[in-house]
Amino acid sequence: RLKDKKGVLPSIKLDFYKNAITAIKHMSAYDYDEAHKMLNFSLLALGDAKNVDNLRIVFLVNLVACSTYLKQYEAGRTYLEKALKYAPIGSFNWAQAKSTHVTLAFHSKKYADIPAIYLEVTKHSKFKKIPFIFREIWMLYYAWMYLLDKVGLVELPKGFISKKFNFDDWLGEIKDASKQKNGLSINIRIIKTIHWLLNEDYDALIDHDDSLKRYRYRYIKHSAHRRANLLLRYLINIQKREFIDYKCEYITQSAQKKLSEMPIVLRWENFEIEIVPFDDVIQIISDLMKKNARRIPKT
Repeated sequence: RLKDKKGVLPSIKLDFYKNAITAIKHMSAYDYDEAHKMLNFSLLALGDAKNVDNLRIVFLVNLVACSTYLKQYEAGRTYLEKALKYAPIGSFNWAQAKSTHVTLAFHSKKYADIPAIYLEVTKHSKFKKIPFIFREIWMLYYAWMYLLDKVGLVELPKGFISKKFNFDDWLGEIKDASKQKNGLSINIRIIKTIHWLLNEDYDALIDHDDSLKRYRYRYIKHSAHRRANLLLRYLINIQKREFIDYKCEYITQSAQKKLSEMPIVLRWENFEIEIVPFDDVIQIISDLMKKNARRIPKT
């Protein structure tokens, strides 16, 4: 029996949660196809059972994640629409589903969709009741949109970025995430690099180099961090070449080729590690170096 008068039996619920954990384990091993099968099977098995909306959301949101990393973006949007039907507006699950929506938009380059999602969630009266650790990632989304607007990849609605926005102040507000050695932390390092390149602040970039080296040596060792390791090595190498575009051309092409052959990391310590795919990050940085056309005077 799958269900009684009240819905799914407790013992069966436990089995379904085990299925969800197994699917996430497959995703952690980059086996998104197998995870996709497990999640779809579990979702179909639930049928029209009552009192299991939280389970449905778990399966559907992870199906969105699978679709994102398999680059099946339309399928991801379909799963997302279904997930949101089961998540009460303003709830924690709703905010997490919307966060997955932002990830989907970044990866599918639907940047123009993000401001409306961001405002819908962060302006909701219940947003501040969500644990801060889950709210902090929205600060990263904001900074990414600020940078994508600056590099010309999206035109943000007027007033989306506050006139009072100051990057140094933002860094101070995000300091908790900066201390974490997970996906949030590496995104902060990427955001700093792009911001300083935009402003041609090479002194800050050079000062940042030792921090990148220490971070990579201490924390980016696990095989699951191959893409992060490659990106950090790239950032260190372009500093060695003084951010001169023609000196960095070969390593840019090499890094992009290697990334194209590596599966995208789904989650690292429960956070999306690639808010913006690292392939796109390298392209943004390469374009900025060409635009800056830095030349070091001969001595």
